[in-house]
Amino acid sequence: MAETRKACWPDMHFVEGLTDGDMPRFESEACGSGSDQESRRAMASSAGFFGSYSVDEQERFAGNRLEGATFPNWVGGVRTTQELQLRVEGERMYETFTHPDGKFMRAR
Repeated sequence: MAETRKACWPDMHFVEGLTDGDMPRFESEACGSGSDQESRRAMASSAGFFGSYSVDEQERFAGNRLEGATFPNWVGGVRTTQELQLRVEGERMYETFTHPDGKFMRAR
């Protein structure tokens, strides 16, 4: 399961980072100097993005719009509760995102 850190502000903006806690360290200690295989694995198993979010009349999450992302194709994308479900239990939030290709990403 991906590990995530998400911060939301009252001005309706957020930032989120998802990482795979089981991913092995790179051979090189220099960022940007990984092998092709290491770099592909890192890109496929982590993501960072930020943008704005909206809530409905009951102040429940209604969707978000990505303003920046580590995967540039996501910039400008809009995710609604159809693709992104959030569940809060105590102080922890669980997120399930359905990719356009049907794959799921779950984070906590």
